[in-house]
Amino acid sequence: MQDMIINGIPLAEFGGASLNNYIIGQTPMTNSIFQGTNNSQWLSLHSEYGLREIYITIVFKGATLREAKLNRSRFNGQVYDTCEIFIPDDGFWYRCSCLELGDEELVGIGDTSGMIKSQYRFKGIRHDPLETVSAVSGEPFVCKSTAPLTAARIRTYVPADAVLFSLRHTNRQIVSFGNVSPGAFWAVIDGIDNRVTLHGNNWLNNVTWNGGSSPFIMLMPGENIITTAVTPTTDPYGITVEYYPVYI
Repeated sequence: MQDMIINGIPLAEFGGASLNNYIIGQTPMTNSIFQGTNNSQWLSLHSEYGLREIYITIVFKGATLREAKLNRSRFNGQVYDTCEIFIPDDGFWYRCSCLELGDEELVGIGDTSGMIKSQYRFKGIRHDPLETVSAVSGEPFVCKSTAPLTAARIRTYVPADAVLFSLRHTNRQIVSFGNVSPGAFWAVIDGIDNRVTLHGNNWLNNVTWNGGSSPFIMLMPGENIITTAVTPTTDPYGITVEYYPVYI
């Protein structure tokens, strides 16, 4: 296995090298099904997927055993909160939470080096790098995810003469901006960082929506359509969509 990357930093910068015995578990699925008594038909009531378990063994080296342990501690600082792991020969990124740091197992002590190893346990979601799509209002674009719903950042230009503005997604979700003042601006519905802005200003309290539990538009696998509605102008405007393709 090639050295992995943690939060954009090569593992070698922590004096580390990962072993090729890593394990990437399956995506757990939970399904609630109603069949009834002696019924050949059944109904799916609820389905959801969870996080993969990932096990990676890392060897840390230093000029002394103390330095090897300090290198490991610097690596541990990177996995303290949510972290991004890239495994080159696997070819995917994983947004992870570290569940176990593993014990410090002594590998060896030499005259000029010390080595320890630890097995780390993570839970995470498999994804690709950020994808940017230039979409046109009312025309389909493709979301590469296989996950049922994918968070997205929607950015579109609103003309200077607008007094009302809204976006409609394929799944019938509608997000409407209120208190729009004259003047051209950018509207951003950011489901990745959980914010709504109008010309850079927080606008979350000035939006209404239906068809979803939040104003953040979620993409579906395959074709999606986002339509803008601007009053009094009705011409379509370009839409930029950013998302991380997620694979279950």
